[in-house]
Amino acid sequence: MGEGNFGYVLEVFWTMKVRLVHIVGARPNFMKVGPIFREIEEHNRKNPHKSIEQFLVHTGQHYSLNMSEIFFRDLGIPEPHINLGVGSGNGAEYAPPILRL
Repeated sequence: MGEGNFGYVLEVFWTMKVRLVHIVGARPNFMKVGPIFREIEEHNRKNPHKSIEQFLVHTGQHYSLNMSEIFFRDLGIPEPHINLGVGSGNGAEYAPPILRL
């Protein structure tokens, strides 16, 4: 790529829509995604012209109120866009539905 194309590449990069998919399932995932999700939302409020579109996918690994919904509420995370509903079990049982995503 020649030097003359660099400005065009930068222009395309800065005008691209950034999309981020958070995939959560186990307790440590919820704890980590909460602050990240909120920081990106704050960034979007301050920079609407350079916003980051966020999607939340819940594997459904923890489906009881005590193991997932409470995290959404207490950590200020919105309801997931997609819930794979894989349930609990060993990795061989819930990994295939997650990998199909």
